[in-house]
Amino acid sequence: MKRRSYAVIAPEDTAEIRSSATDSDSIRIRLKGGSDLRCKEFSLNGDSVAVKLGSASKVEVRWSDIESISFAQ
Repeated sequence: MKRRSYAVIAPEDTAEIRSSATDSDSIRIRLKGGSDLRCKEFSLNGDSVAVKLGSASKVEVRWSDIESISFAQ
């Protein structure tokens, strides 16, 4: 059985969440419908999540489109 841990984060508790890993994009955002986004950083914006892709681009994803967010170990 694979161990899993979960966290509940309120938008007012943090403005952005970053991965501590420097080698790869270790945050995985699974979207409804089967697509995945991998990133090192994302920020909470009310009813959406701003996902930082690369050094200069961000994509906005609505919470209702997100199935799960996981952090690689």
